[in-house]
Amino acid sequence: AVDTGAAALPSLAFANASFEGETTDWTLQSGVTDIDPGADATSAQAVQTGDALYESSDVFTAFEGDGALKMWGRFWGMQSFMYANQTLAIEPGAVVSVGAHAWHHRDDAIANPGTYGAIKVQFLDGNGRVLTEHLSNTLTHETPTDTWVPLAVTATAPYGTVAVRAGPFHLHCEGVWSECYDPGATYFDAMTIAQTATASPDGEYVFGSAETATGIIRSGRQFFMMRSGEPFAVNGLSMGRVTDELLASAASRGANAIRTYALGSVADDLAKAEAHG
Repeated sequence: AVDTGAAALPSLAFANASFEGETTDWTLQSGVTDIDPGADATSAQAVQTGDALYESSDVFTAFEGDGALKMWGRFWGMQSFMYANQTLAIEPGAVVSVGAHAWHHRDDAIANPGTYGAIKVQFLDGNGRVLTEHLSNTLTHETPTDTWVPLAVTATAPYGTVAVRAGPFHLHCEGVWSECYDPGATYFDAMTIAQTATASPDGEYVFGSAETATGIIRSGRQFFMMRSGEPFAVNGLSMGRVTDELLASAASRGANAIRTYALGSVADDLAKAEAHG
């Protein structure tokens, strides 16, 4: 092999990626819009090649190996989801690609626009808060039945990321809040995940500028103080832990307001950023 001198990218991999071990290593979660820790997450089933299919005389055949994961709606009469996921440590700027193959059967097909299967990717901060989330292409009522189709999504971890949570996602009755019992289940197989590159984390300067690389940046759902293009510490505290409300307020009122929050040690940098932003 040729040594290019480039640092090796961190290795990411799903355990039990083709569900040969049923749902071992996968966390099953559900909810209405966000994950509800108190909600049952029972609309999922590990299936094997040769298993009978719902309301059909056909039998199931996996895409890879013998196992796969079947997910369907919670049938609460309104929007709900199922989410099977694993959480892996990464750093800000990691470019993460997740893939799978998905399938639905003609006798239990997704039939309406508000129900679909996909891969969901969520980047998490140190408190487990979702910073950004991303969906792959979807398996919908328009997807041919009885045909395995590839799903894929690539996204860059924002500032503050310590982990990625990702896996199969089935949304049922999107945007409908009563009397919705749409049919259809999604089958998932051959899950993959990899860090394919390292990039500058996504972010938007709301105070200061990219030219000075100093100021306040919004990245995902968080605000961060930045110095020379990196989140920085004041008095030993990570500025990523300062409340979003504080930084948003400070950004809206400029360097003088920032000084009132006892950030005087960086006031000169921030004043320069304000002058050039």
